[in-house]
Formats: sequence, structure tokens, C-alpha cells
Amino acid sequence: ENDGMGHNNTSPRLALNYHVTSQQTVRLSSSVAYRSPATIEEKSHSGFLLSLGGLKPERIFSREIGYLGEFTELGLSLDARVYEDKVNDIIYIDPSLTFIPYSFANLLDAKYRGFESTVKYRWGDQSNLIFNFSRQMMDCEITGKLTNPFVQPLLQDVATQCTSSVPWNSGSVLLTQQVLPDFVFSAGYYYQSELQFID
Repeated sequence: ENDGMGHNNTSPRLALNYHVTSQQTVRLSSSVAYRSPATIEEKSHSGFLLSLGGLKPERIFSREIGYLGEFTELGLSLDARVYEDKVNDIIYIDPSLTFIPYSFANLLDAKYRGFESTVKYRWGDQSNLIFNFSRQMMDCEITGKLTNPFVQPLLQDVATQCTSSVPWNSGSVLLTQQVLPDFVFSAGYYYQSELQFID
């Protein structure tokens, strides 16, 4: 990718699927991806924002181990994975500039770790029951250089809030039933634990 702002990035992905049996598969994967700075972050010159420029793209490095079991004779399938995502050079408002105009800088790193699973149960050709569950945790730390080191506590508050900015637990149950040839009935329940928006 060439984002037109001087950044040239390559985003590779490597995956290995190993069939333990004809119905069970273990997968390993790893990938790298980037988010280039938005134009407003890199080049804004307005009364509210005066971008200093020179931002690096945010970089995410992802790893996962997954399992897929398809037990057709039971009408059951299980898809689950554990993962870790590391995000570097997160772009955030630089609190060193406490008055308007604001600017942005690469200030934070974050790590997401979690588990996701989906269980599907099918009886007959017209009925499905699907369970989803995920648990995710996040850590955040200051890694960028602040223009004014005296505002470190302000940014530390943001880093602390990051741990609560994702729902730790979420899940759902979905029932679908083919009632008529052109009519499907579904009922679902969705749950998400509390989260705290940053700032």
C-alpha cells in the first residue's frame, strides 16, 4: 500500500490449516496490517487542529490458534480461537498542547487478548440454534514521546481507561426456524458486558 503521504506498507498474512481428521481442523495464522494516518490527523490546519505531521501508520500484529469441528452426524459444529493482537503507534491527541489548536501524535501501544467461540446445532433441514461467546482483555501503555512531559499523568489516565474500553464478555443465542417456504422465523438474545468510552 502506498497511502500518498510517504508511507509504503506491506501487509502479509500466513495461515496453516491442519486436518486432524476429516471433521476436525486446527489452524494457525499470523498477519500484519496498517492504518495510515487520516488526512485530518496528518495535514489539518484549522482553528481547532494544527497537525504537526510526521505521523507513522498504526501497526497491528495478529496471531491466533483456532479449531473447527464439524460433526455432521450430530448436527453440531464448533468454531473456536484464541488470539493476541498487538497495536503499535496508536494515534491520539497530544495532551501536551492543552489549548486549541490540538495536534496528534503516535503515543500509545495496546495489546488485545481473547477467546471466541461459536457452536451451531442443527436438527432437520429447517432449524438452527447458534451460540456465540467471546472474552477479551486489553492493556495499554504510553510509548510515544510527549512534547511536554508534565502532561504525562493526563495520558496515563487514558492508558488506564483503555483496559475498560472493550467489553470483557459478550455472547448471543440465535434460533432460526423455517416456517414456510418463503418465511423464516428467528429469535435472538444478545449480551455485552459494560465498557467505558475513553474520555
